[in-house]
Amino acid sequence: MKIEEILNKIPDKRENKGTTTLQFKKDLINFFVSFGGKNISTIVELGTHHGYSTKILSYVFENVITFDINPDSSQKAEAFNCDRGNIAYYVEDAYKYEWWNSSEKIDAVFVDTIHTYDCVVADIENCLKIDNECYIVFDDYGLFPDVKRAVDEYLESKKIQFVKYLGEPAGSDCRKGKTLKDWEGIICKK
Repeated sequence: MKIEEILNKIPDKRENKGTTTLQFKKDLINFFVSFGGKNISTIVELGTHHGYSTKILSYVFENVITFDINPDSSQKAEAFNCDRGNIAYYVEDAYKYEWWNSSEKIDAVFVDTIHTYDCVVADIENCLKIDNECYIVFDDYGLFPDVKRAVDEYLESKKIQFVKYLGEPAGSDCRKGKTLKDWEGIICKK
């Protein structure tokens, strides 16, 4: 299936504030597909919501493991992605469940949970517990100051490394009533 066909079935952030922009999704696809089969196969998604980004991830990765504390959100995501067989859904608190202890090698983590400073720090610290090198993708980097602050502090301390920006740039009005102060998303590496 072509990228455009997949994206045509998924809302943009302007239509649903709980997802990413179509540009973010396209950049995410292009970044990870460029690896071809170089051992990038499993991603953990923290914050399933309605499963729009989950669908994108299911086309890019062999295995998607997704967590959301809200059973209603998880059910909506499962219904939306009923045609995808490579997604494992968990209704769990990602801050209490030790998802990083997976028996599967985790190649990437998509962080889109609670956007407070303390929670983003907890997300990063949990990613740092993964035994192998992995990518960490953050949504809302330029929309929520606490996300940017936490990520920037970890970049500055060199605990994670900058890889690439995703989505729309600073100044974009990608969410009704809010303007991006920096890039929508960022990919880092542990």
